[in-house]
Amino acid sequence: MALRENSIVFLDDGLFTSSKHVVRQWHQATKHPYPVISSHYPWEGNRVYIFGSAHSIVGSPVRMWYQALDFRGLDAPGHMNICYAESLDGFTFEKPLMDICPYEEWKRTNIIMGNPLYPGNPYCPSVILDDDGSYKMTVWYEGWSDKVAAYSGAKTFHSIDGLHFVPCEPDRPYIEEIRGKANDVNCLSPDKLDGEYVSYQIMQQYLPEGRTVYKRDLITGRERIVAMHTSKDFITWNEPKTILAGGKYDPDFMQFYGMCAGKYGSVWFGIAWTYWVHSQTMDTEYVISLDGRTWKRAAPGFSPIPLGKSGSFDQGMIQVATSPVIVGGQLLWYYGGSVQCHDQTGSSSIGVASWPVDGFATMYAPSHGEIVTKPITVNGSHLYVNAQAYSGRLQIGLLDEAGTEIPGFTTSECEPIEENTQERMVRWQNKNDVAALTGHKVSILFKLVHAGIRSCTFR
Repeated sequence: MALRENSIVFLDDGLFTSSKHVVRQWHQATKHPYPVISSHYPWEGNRVYIFGSAHSIVGSPVRMWYQALDFRGLDAPGHMNICYAESLDGFTFEKPLMDICPYEEWKRTNIIMGNPLYPGNPYCPSVILDDDGSYKMTVWYEGWSDKVAAYSGAKTFHSIDGLHFVPCEPDRPYIEEIRGKANDVNCLSPDKLDGEYVSYQIMQQYLPEGRTVYKRDLITGRERIVAMHTSKDFITWNEPKTILAGGKYDPDFMQFYGMCAGKYGSVWFGIAWTYWVHSQTMDTEYVISLDGRTWKRAAPGFSPIPLGKSGSFDQGMIQVATSPVIVGGQLLWYYGGSVQCHDQTGSSSIGVASWPVDGFATMYAPSHGEIVTKPITVNGSHLYVNAQAYSGRLQIGLLDEAGTEIPGFTTSECEPIEENTQERMVRWQNKNDVAALTGHKVSILFKLVHAGIRSCTFR
């Protein structure tokens, strides 16, 4: 299920019929000052990071599947392991020891995928909760360099409980048969697109003529791009379609190392991993799509989860989880933070970045502004808004299909909102019930004075 499924989040101008004298303000996350997961057990070495996923269901713990490396080398079984942790508050995690996958003399570990369970070094786990309540996962096995790998490419698994995974088809990888040069980072969307599973896969292409080759990069002469694959059955996947790559106005040393995205309210939204080849650092950038197929950079050059200051655990690289979670009124996005840069060895931990719910961006009017949404079907008894109006005023009206304000629901009849609120019911002259309009299409008119709007929803 999409996060904030019934909300209209104001993250793209394509949602509006018109807007006047408003600007979109993108917001950085607040980063928790310390890692929420660090290396502790021998099988975690000194590198744990969230080439992985986190999920949260109301009333249940946050469940996390993450990557661990112990640096014994690719030929060593157990060099890479996929581990599991959970948290009640989203910040304090426990690593339950189970008898799923042993490690050397340890019979009980929090490893859920690794040697000797499946030969090789599994990498980049991506887990989704399917419509039937089961779990599905993709895992990368680098058959070209991993001398003990049973598979090559991204392998698909399924599980009833999210802990005990078995291959969807034991002898069939899904990326290996797809044209193009696939890399290790594959991120599943938690949401289906037209009934199909979606994977965002890092791939390589040769640098276009005229672009600079940076020899410090491990992959010289090629650039990383993001492609999208879809599948009806989670086994057979279509040909890749490039959805994110550097443009002609981008510097030669900028590439995209991965992308994590899903449905957020009325749009498809996510975070790309921006890779700076000349410095070997990696940070983040917002990406957005109205249809889930055609993607663009939402705010080029703006990093929602920036690299940490010198000396911090995330000063070198940041990679994010496949999707965020909502816990206790906050939106949490877990990320892997590395001290070192891409071509270096060092330590990594898992951090968390937070926003207020729907707090990725605000449509703000510095003076007097106006927004009209595209027609929306009323599917609730009340209209709620997420607004920033402490130093100003916001009034809302409902328009019919001719663009005329509906009597009883006009901006002049609206009780002004003059506060910051994540969820405020809209009232018109002591009237707040819009049930009479259920099933009808309306546009929503926002009149703002020194105020901002982030989202709205009928409920």
